[in-house]
Formats: sequence, C-alpha cells, structure tokens
Amino acid sequence: MPQPTSSSSGWIPQHHRDISLGRLDGFVSSDMFSDANICKDMYLTKAGGSYTSLEVYSVPMGNVNPKFTDIVDRPFVACKVGDSFGPSWSTHWFRVRIDVPPSWSKLDGPLVFIWDSGSEAMVWVDGEAMQGITDQRNEYTLLSDGAPAGGVSMALYVEMVGCCMQGDGDGIKPPDPEKYFTLKEVDVAVPNVPVVQLYHDLLAITDIARSLPPDSDIAMDALFTANAMVNTYRSGDPKAVEASRMMASKFLGNTTASRRHTVYALGHCHIDTAWLWPF
Repeated sequence: MPQPTSSSSGWIPQHHRDISLGRLDGFVSSDMFSDANICKDMYLTKAGGSYTSLEVYSVPMGNVNPKFTDIVDRPFVACKVGDSFGPSWSTHWFRVRIDVPPSWSKLDGPLVFIWDSGSEAMVWVDGEAMQGITDQRNEYTLLSDGAPAGGVSMALYVEMVGCCMQGDGDGIKPPDPEKYFTLKEVDVAVPNVPVVQLYHDLLAITDIARSLPPDSDIAMDALFTANAMVNTYRSGDPKAVEASRMMASKFLGNTTASRRHTVYALGHCHIDTAWLWPF
C-alpha cells in the first residue's frame, strides 16, 4: 500500500480545512454515522444484555446515603434497561449479575462492563469503589487482556446518582429538581483493541490539527495524516487497521526539535458551590 506524503515533503494542503475537520469528526462520532464509521467496529462482540440481570434499591429521598456494607441487605427489586430513575440528586444502588457466554473463551481481548444511565455513577467490586462512570466514560474493565472470559460468572454493584457532570441544569438554565434518567444500556463486551487504539490515535491527531495554528507545519501534517488514516481504513480488514496505525505512529513519533514539548498536568479536588448544585 503506497504511503502518502506530508506537507514537509511537498504536499499542498487543502483550502477547505473545516470540511476536512468535519469529515474526521464524523468518522469518530458515536452520534452521527455510527452505523458506518469506526464506532461500529469498536467491539468484537457484545452479549446484548441477555447475560446480565439487574436489581435496584432506591435510597429514600432525604435519607443519608448508606455505606456499601449496609447496602447488600437492603430490599432490592428487579429492574431492566429502559427503566427511569430519579428525581434529581436521588441515589440508586444496582446489583448486577453477569454470566459471560462460554463461547467467548475463544476471543482475544479484555472483557468490559458497559453502563449508560446518562448520569454519574460508581462501580463497586468486592466492596471497593473501583471507577467513576459518566455519560462520557461508561466502560469498566472486568478482565484484562489475555484473561479467560468464557463461562465466568461475577457480580458487582453500581451506585447511580441523579445528576450529570454539570449538575442538573440545562446550560445556564436553573436546575430541574424533577429530572429522571433512563437506563439506556447495561452489557458486557469484548473490545476490538487495535480499532480502539486507532480511534484514540485519530482523536489525538485531529485535535492537534484543530488546535494548532492552521498554517503551521504540524497542524497541516496532522490534518493530512488523519485524512490519510481515514482513507486507508477498511472495516473488518486488520491489515488496513495496522496500516492506519503505522501512519499515526510515524506522525506521533516525530521527535524533532520543533515538535518536542514539555507537558505539565495539574489537577485538584474541589467542592463545587455553583448555584446548579443543591448543597
């Protein structure tokens, strides 16, 4: 497969940069064209919910949220995907039982748990809080790459809270005290790891193309590389995925002086006292 050239070797960038960026955004979008873009290839298989069972205990409004050790003996009742839970700021504990299909032992890849309630949540395993869930990050790795998955049975808990990442308001509008959240998906799946890696490569390179000055060499190379990766990609073709990732590796691995940076990450924990929160 012929390798494309870059701006540094004579490629003339397109005039319609915004159109190219829109094309790249569409290729990784889970909202638009997800039945035809890279998102449809992100999993080798999903159980489709048929191998999970759900029960819920809803903490009465106004009560102090119980500790995990107190939750396991509470009266859980059966529930299902499609049910709604609320109102705003209420807490709901879910007990999830998973039976991994025996045929999955032949698959190569990690096992992930998928939870989408459109709200914030926390995954608990063996009494320990393991990972937060939001509407932007809704997967938790149950078994790592190479671990046997087929026929495994397991149980976990999900603590769901009736709020979004930005409270329960709509933009700058006042918060909605009666907001309910629909449980959209509960599933187990095996990701297609090379495709997932390519997906994140594309996100990173597209962001570089968008964020740097449009006339800079790096931004033009990023835009060209990302478009070439999309052009090369073929659904269900591991060689095409590998070729696209090689393009990404060549671009991201360029450590010439003009592209070498020192990056600092600063984080902090805080209590949000904005008016969209009730406490």
